Amino acid sequence: MAHLERITEADLLDYVEGRMSPDDRAKVAKRLAEDETLAFKCERVRAQTLHVRMLRAILPVEKVPQEWLELLTKGKPH
Repeated sequence: MAHLERITEADLLDYVEGRMSPDDRAKVAKRLAEDETLAFKCERVRAQTLHVRMLRAILPVEKVPQEWLELLTKGKPH
């Protein structure tokens, strides 16, 4: 991905959720190792993703917003 010159929070979410190619994952991992601020953002995205998953586990599915369900299922292999 040419756009990985500037890594967005959406890119970080794809990284955390495993929705990147191995080459792109390697590029992001390299940048995370070099950029402390970006690494902090990635950890924040990872924590937010975990919190959403925890909410989904304790709330009835019909109470979780559809956008959250779509984000969670996007990262699952079919």
